[in-house]
Amino acid sequence: MTTVCGSPDLAPGTSVEVLTSIGGKLTIAGLTGGGPPGGNLPAVVFEPDPTTASTAITSARSANQMTSDGTAAALGLTNLSSDTTGGLGPNTGLYATVSGGDQNSTTPGASTPDYAVVAGGRQNTASAFGAVVGGGTSNSAGGGNNATVAGGSTNTAAAVDATVGGGQGNSASASHATVAGGNSNVASGAGATVSGGLNNHATGPDSYAEGENNTSSGEASHVEGSANLSNGLASHAEGAQTTSSGQGSHAEGFLTTATGDFSHARGTGTTAQAQGSSAAGEGAFAYLEGQAAHASGYDAGGVPTSITCKQTSVLVMRGETPGAVAGETVELLFGGDGAPATEAMALVTGKSYTVSVEAIAQGIIVPAGQEAQSLYAKACVKCILGVATLSGTGAAEAFGDAALAGSSLSFSVSTNFLHISYTNPEAVTAVVDVVARVTVTETN
Repeated sequence: MTTVCGSPDLAPGTSVEVLTSIGGKLTIAGLTGGGPPGGNLPAVVFEPDPTTASTAITSARSANQMTSDGTAAALGLTNLSSDTTGGLGPNTGLYATVSGGDQNSTTPGASTPDYAVVAGGRQNTASAFGAVVGGGTSNSAGGGNNATVAGGSTNTAAAVDATVGGGQGNSASASHATVAGGNSNVASGAGATVSGGLNNHATGPDSYAEGENNTSSGEASHVEGSANLSNGLASHAEGAQTTSSGQGSHAEGFLTTATGDFSHARGTGTTAQAQGSSAAGEGAFAYLEGQAAHASGYDAGGVPTSITCKQTSVLVMRGETPGAVAGETVELLFGGDGAPATEAMALVTGKSYTVSVEAIAQGIIVPAGQEAQSLYAKACVKCILGVATLSGTGAAEAFGDAALAGSSLSFSVSTNFLHISYTNPEAVTAVVDVVARVTVTETN
């Protein structure tokens, strides 16, 4: 290395020849503008040693210079790192760069560190093709090509195109995974992201986590808050101690669980167990498909189950008479995602229920045309040792167009099921569609 100081008297357009310490000659031209009087600034010039084969640029410090690989594997290497331990190195890699700092290395790992960069800091390592460590302390970029750690301390980017922005103790260990910062976060799913926080884990492909002590292990799942788990495909958990394990499910609040596909649990201590169900408030448990359950608190003994929940819920049931003969009866059912309804209401052993039905019936009745009838019915039912008993029914009510006058709702039981049916008037032969809002209040 040769240091050349320009003379303040060196006019623009003129030059001076300088003999270097290793026998070379440099021509220094006067500068124009942009500097102190005279236009000249001190210059540091790096020059090959004419007496040896040159493959790398290193500093000329008398002590602690990190050693360099002198083979063709390090052609174009720039190595300006110190090594105060005296025991590291050599740095290597085609056109790799270590700009400074102490104990920084470009060393082979998942691949040779060609074009790798350590910009500065201390004890940082770039150990794969195109890997980059911007600075900080004890960071490592390797395990895959083009991995990057921007800074911070004890961070690791260990896969192809993995990135850690900063923070401490973070790891991006799958391809295209990212940890933006924070402390002790892990992105181990391909394309997963942890935006920050503490001890979060994004382990599912394309998953996302933020907050503290959260895990998103389902593909494309999303978790935020504290101590939550999203392990269903495209699920979302937020709040505190929530779990979303069903596909497309969502749990929020405190101690809520959404296990059914496309279910939603919110509030505190609620569970949405069945497909498409929702549970809200405090201690609701939705165990029937499409059920919307609500509770306003629960007894001691922990988060309620289907046996211990005390709640009101709504089901929407439907049915259609075939229209083949007069006076047809059809059972009203629920469920069936994109298909005919398939499920009757299952009762839970040890529980009693008030069931209220509010229905609308519609049919094309010749010659009247579109006719409608509103119907209401109530029942008290219980289930003992898996056997349902109809304890009683309330007064029924119906009103609407004359052509459907005489339509009715009825209740029956079998094993642990409650059946709700609609019957056409005796004189009507027609396809009649029926939809019912069924409100269920239950206790144990």
